[in-house]
Amino acid sequence: MTNTTFTIDICKPLKKAKGIPKEEDCPNGSRVCGIKRLINTHDNVTSFMDAIPIAGQYPFNGGTQLDPEITRLTTSSSPSDREKEGFRLSLQGPKHQGRKQKAVIDFLCLGKAEERDLRARGEKAGALEDDDGEEDHSATDEISHDGYGGTLKYLDYDVVGDDKVLSMEWRTKYACEKDESPARSSGHWGFFTWFIIVYVPAPLRQPLASLDM
Repeated sequence: MTNTTFTIDICKPLKKAKGIPKEEDCPNGSRVCGIKRLINTHDNVTSFMDAIPIAGQYPFNGGTQLDPEITRLTTSSSPSDREKEGFRLSLQGPKHQGRKQKAVIDFLCLGKAEERDLRARGEKAGALEDDDGEEDHSATDEISHDGYGGTLKYLDYDVVGDDKVLSMEWRTKYACEKDESPARSSGHWGFFTWFIIVYVPAPLRQPLASLDM
């Protein structure tokens, strides 16, 4: 059985994990990283298989640029996207095993009522797992909390066109275009101002998903 854990930091490059050999971690400059491991359930032994740099700034690794792209969903060309409130962040990565890597994160508006509902249901934070042992990239029903009232969800990691794309959904109040908080003396903050707030103080290192692949 294999297991892949994805880690994301939208603010700055991921910090190196202590005590992990260099070859068992993504290169410097990574923003999104996948670590694949082989799990021997019979002997209860886990061994490293692969480090997948999905997105980041790699000046010394082929000159790959992060090249973030932001798309406002309500103005998207896709009818299904236009029904959503939020934005899509696309982050570029290098080639890995001959396939260009990419991360796509949909930041979706989490209204106050929905946030209260999530808290009331008491959903627990944690890694997302898919334990069927197959090469299955289907989404799970589990989510993890970001520590700021929002939720992170793994959607898919599969080939799209020429790229291998990791797709995620991040539901947060900071992606809402309409400010539901009490009026401020400074007036309403614009959509992309909220994006900067998400980009800077959001959790610096979030393990997004752990799934069998």
